[in-house]
Amino acid sequence: LAARNKHEEALDHFKSVMDAEPDNVEALFYLYRSAMESDNPLKALDPLEKYVLSHPNDKEFLYHFCGVLWKLGELTRAMEVCEQILEIDPEYSAAREAYEHMRNTIAEHV
Repeated sequence: LAARNKHEEALDHFKSVMDAEPDNVEALFYLYRSAMESDNPLKALDPLEKYVLSHPNDKEFLYHFCGVLWKLGELTRAMEVCEQILEIDPEYSAAREAYEHMRNTIAEHV
């Protein structure tokens, strides 16, 4: 569904899978991707937040969570998540670049 740009249907499907299997990372990834591609990041917020709360060292999903927060305009929280990622892996360049970009542009968003 996501591959055919049927994002709303895909979101509903992956949400159902996540409700039944909260640790299904494949469903979570595609839910995140469908939400971002359909410009509806709010749909991914709760499932990602629940997942990263129970898996606080999963830097890939922390990074996706950061992206959702950023897209929703929650830059302070997004920066905090980047800091969390960098504590886990100081060499995680995407998180470092995102953090630096947000830090340099935060004044434009307040």
